[in-house]
Amino acid sequence: MRNCNFCDVSSSPRTKPVINQLRSTDPSTEKSMGEYPSIVKQNSGKRVLVVQAYAFGKYLGELDVTFNEKGDVVSWVGNPILLDNSVPQDPRILEELVPWRERIQDIVMETIGRTFVFLDGNRQSCRMKECNLGNLQTDAIIHQNAKYPDDKEWALTSLAVINGGGIRASIDERASNGSISMEDILAVAPFQNTIDIVELKGSHIKEMFEHSVRNYDPFGIDLPGGFLQVSGFHIVYDITKPPGSRVVSIAARCSSCRIPEYMPLNETQVYKVAMPSFIANGGDGYSVVRDNKINHHLTGLLDTDVINQYIRLYSPIYQGIENRILFLQSSEPCSGSNVIYKPADNSSFSHKDLIYYEIEACRS
Repeated sequence: MRNCNFCDVSSSPRTKPVINQLRSTDPSTEKSMGEYPSIVKQNSGKRVLVVQAYAFGKYLGELDVTFNEKGDVVSWVGNPILLDNSVPQDPRILEELVPWRERIQDIVMETIGRTFVFLDGNRQSCRMKECNLGNLQTDAIIHQNAKYPDDKEWALTSLAVINGGGIRASIDERASNGSISMEDILAVAPFQNTIDIVELKGSHIKEMFEHSVRNYDPFGIDLPGGFLQVSGFHIVYDITKPPGSRVVSIAARCSSCRIPEYMPLNETQVYKVAMPSFIANGGDGYSVVRDNKINHHLTGLLDTDVINQYIRLYSPIYQGIENRILFLQSSEPCSGSNVIYKPADNSSFSHKDLIYYEIEACRS
């Protein structure tokens, strides 16, 4: 935006949300928060207005802009409009949607599997900690790549990450007797990213995970979408440390071992990591991936197709939490279900000698 000399107004789906979803559980009272529009000032001094209206057609962005004779923005007024039940639906548009809805109904409503457990895609879960829907999606990616072993490796890659912000819905096992449809998958992963394989040095993988928690808010007010869900990694974070120094340890699953095991990340070794194209190309601020990838392999596979195939094969689903992502607890206020992680001998951290236990309150 700073370098786009011909831009005056931009609509961006990836800007920081201006809607505070924590204000109320009643959607009719949710108000827009923050500056609208956001202003980007270019090096030339030109101002560019950047707007967004959250997602799912919940808000309609309204912006009236006045330009001078040179085409420069001189004034503006507007705000997102909440499309609640006070805004009538357009009957003409509803009529035009009928034939399109009928054409896709059979496809999206087909039952592809069943879940015995709640598949948690809530923002407060998948953007703050390990969530079982993140585990399912990353495991599905590994399963897809395990179809192509060779003499040296049992899978193209044994490592996968996705951004928690790409998980947009949960799947309730109590709804429709736990059945899962393509409609459910599209609600979970509406962006339909391709799954790419990126080769990175271990040092840059560590930087990638540092970025995952760079803007971490332990109180859950601000929920950045860049928090990574993983398969093939075991990670320990210490959020009390400054950004850039929060990774305590990383273990990576070996793809060349005859019996797969987790080994400490080697910062000089090159690893293949499967991830959404969005992350591979630097989305959510992952410039460390975009700028340091040694190779970038395009599989052409959509994440929704990968999830679809996995659920069809492994239904019924009972995915759980597997302590892939752990946090050292501090003395900050916290809930009663926190876990403190310690090495068994009080020495440095290792995934082989970690012990953990639940406590009713945080350390005093």
